[in-house]
Formats: sequence, structure tokens, C-alpha cells
Amino acid sequence: MTHPTDSRRSSKPEKPSPDFPLTPRADGRWMKRIYGKLYYFTGTADEARAKYEAKLLEIAAPEPAGETQIRHLLEAFAVAKEADVEIGQLSRNTFNGYRRMCDIVYTHFGRLRPVASLTRQDADALRLRLCKGVGAKTQQDHITRTRVVFKWAYDRELMTQPFHLWIKQVSMKTLKRYQAQRPSRLMTADEIRQLIDAATVRMRAMILLGINCGFGGTDCSDLTTEWLDLDNGWHTFARPKTGEPRRAKLWPETVAALQVAISQRPRPRNTAHADRVFITRKGTLYVSEDRTRDSLGREFTTLARRVGVARPGVSFYSLRHCFETVSGDACDQVATNLVMGHADGTMAANYRHGIKDDRLAAVADHVHRWLFGAPMGRGGRTFKVVG
Repeated sequence: MTHPTDSRRSSKPEKPSPDFPLTPRADGRWMKRIYGKLYYFTGTADEARAKYEAKLLEIAAPEPAGETQIRHLLEAFAVAKEADVEIGQLSRNTFNGYRRMCDIVYTHFGRLRPVASLTRQDADALRLRLCKGVGAKTQQDHITRTRVVFKWAYDRELMTQPFHLWIKQVSMKTLKRYQAQRPSRLMTADEIRQLIDAATVRMRAMILLGINCGFGGTDCSDLTTEWLDLDNGWHTFARPKTGEPRRAKLWPETVAALQVAISQRPRPRNTAHADRVFITRKGTLYVSEDRTRDSLGREFTTLARRVGVARPGVSFYSLRHCFETVSGDACDQVATNLVMGHADGTMAANYRHGIKDDRLAAVADHVHRWLFGAPMGRGGRTFKVVG
């Protein structure tokens, strides 16, 4: 009886000599790592060796004078965007997203690919690479960021063809179908109350900021004491992601939780973080400044599992979704937008010069009634201090 793997074994070539530079593979190809990257070659041993030696010459070849290659484009883009981060015109999180897309482009085309040789077929192939293995929303994000890279290069005449326009965006129909199939990100009032009651001092304050003010994890991590007026119950912390102004009325429960969290705040490892409202027990930020580490998200997930409310779609950011959804029933979307930090691109926004605090307080009161079943100042929560 033939073993099912015999055919695969028989297709693996043999080295013609012990010092042959290529490694045989079970699929019949040959493999070699060159400067940290794996290359694959087909054919007989002699044919594969010839292709390998040609690849070495290609990699070592001098750059044609004046020819812009993929690596030149990506390096120039990275330098320009790093400068934008340094002067506060671009968030570190957005920069990291661009960098990840640059890595994909670099790997897909190779460092020496002349930019002038990119075609519509290359755009289609890159789009397939960007979309493979991820959902429609992530596909949209990948394509948008990659188009930014190539549009930047086109605008600065690093390339003559509008390659960014050739990378087709995900259709709205696909996005809507994807959103309809996703698990709901909303939580019930009872679930949020369970989380609040079971949370630690710092997590409780952050959960209350999430449902009271629409804060996300980065908002909580970046919040400094200068933006809090706990005596009067307000915050004016602009949204870190976009710089959009925000203002929100703080519930008495939120003020009390913040006061306890600040009084028990661990000493930060970095003195530059001395004014941050929230510091982990290890003395670090809850979300690292380069946005690659999210201790807040992990701690929230652990809490949700312990309480029994964890399920697909639920995360700390669900609180922001809940606030937007519930506050919409207060029938003052302009006030909700200011609390959320949403940009208003309407003509009315050009003529609107401020929103009265009474409107913001009314939105806060509406969400408070939904969560606690009573207006602000009555029927809320008094908390025991949990470590």
C-alpha cells in the first residue's frame, strides 16, 4: 500500500553535492535566504542555481541613475510622516498604521522595483494582498492607508502614474453587508452596571468615562489632570486621534471614581507621565504612546469574562458605541457630537459659535437615567474601594 506522503516525498529534489547553496523543498522547489528574505527557485538543480545566481546579481546591481525605486518612495514617505508626528500634525497611531502598510508594499513589490514600472495589474495584485484574510472594514482601512502613501508620492512627483487611483476601494455594498453580519457592539445597562460594580478603582473610573463621555481606551490613557474640573464636574479633553474639541458634563459617580483613582494612582516610571490620570500598577501607561500595547483592553476583557458579559463584539470601545446610541435619544445630536469629538462638516457648523452647557448636561442626564434609572445626583452608585 502506498503511503499518502510518498508522492510528496518523491518530489523533493536531492542536492547534487553537500556544498550546493540551495535547500530542497518537498514541493520540488529550491529555497535560499538572502539578506534575511526567503527566495524560491524552480527547475533542476542546475537551473535553480542559475536563477539563484541571477537573483544575487540583481540584488547587488548598482542603482540606475535617477530611477526611483519602491524603497526610495517608502523611505521618503516615512521620513515625512515622522516629521508630522514630531510637530503634532499626525498621531503616532496613524503613523503606525501607515508603517504597517509600507511594510506590506515593500514585501509585495521588493525594495528594488522601479516605481515607474507599476501598472494597473500591479495595483490589482497589491489590492488582493491588502484584502487577504481580513474583514471588509479592515480591508477598507488597509486600502485607504496604502492609497495615502502613493498619493503622497504622486503629489510630490516621485511617480508619474496615479497609482493610488488604480487601487479600488471596497464598495459600500460590501461594507454594509459586512456590518450587518457583525456581532452587536452594544451592551445593556445591566451589563455595564455589573462591570462597574466588579471593577478595580482605576477600571471603574475608566468605564464611567466610557459611558458618561464616550471615551475610548486611548482617551483614558492620554487623559491628564489639566483637562478635568472635578469641582464643577466637567472635562474639556480634546480627542487625541483627531484633535477635535470635546466637552462633557461628568456624573457625580464619575467625579467620585476619578477622585479615588487619582488619590491611589501608582507612581509612573516616566516622570513625563506624572500628570496622567491613569497609570498601571507597574507604573506604565495603559495604552503605550506608540499604540502597540493596550493593557486597558486586556484588563477590560478579563473583567468582562469574570463578570460573564464577554462575547464577540464587546470591548472597552463598546462603551463609546453605547453612549452614542443612547444619547441620540436625547434628540440633540449637535451636543452629542461635541461630547464624542465628532467633526461637523455641515454649513451650520460654520455659523454655530458654541453650545450651552445646559444642552451637554441634558445629554449626560439622559444617559445617566438609562444606566441607573434615575437623573444625575439621585439613584446612582456608591462604591466600595476595590484594589
